[in-house]
Amino acid sequence: FATGNTNFNVVVNGGLTAAALAFSDIYPDICFDAASQSIKSLGKMLPNFEPDGGWIEGPNYWNYATQYLAHMVGALETACGTSYGILTHPGVAATPYYALYLESHQGINNFSDTAHMDGWNSFQFGTFGRYMNDKALTYQRYKKRQYKNKYKPASHSHT
Repeated sequence: FATGNTNFNVVVNGGLTAAALAFSDIYPDICFDAASQSIKSLGKMLPNFEPDGGWIEGPNYWNYATQYLAHMVGALETACGTSYGILTHPGVAATPYYALYLESHQGINNFSDTAHMDGWNSFQFGTFGRYMNDKALTYQRYKKRQYKNKYKPASHSHT
């Protein structure tokens, strides 16, 4: 994972960073070194978002990778006050818009091995909106949560 450039890189590094920062008050040297190495390793995967925010593994894996990217950014911003330039990396700043452009009234226009997806219901839009200061991205997350709750099927009790 450390030298890989697929979604697995950010999945492991995002989790490792969050875990390291959670214990950094007890083991600061080891934990900050682990977080630093994770950020460095992430640099092997981030170029896959270049130049326009697209993701080579398709929408399903875009969703998976950016969820862990959002976890990592949120952990870094909360614990350190910065994401160390992750969101300003070329292509990363455009990636939430890439995802929005894939969505249509028929669902996600997908490719690769992605199964049918009706639309995005991904928390990372909230993270991108917050840290990129774009209310339209935050609204995307809110809109999907409202729709999901509004049209949630009623549960029927058969006793």
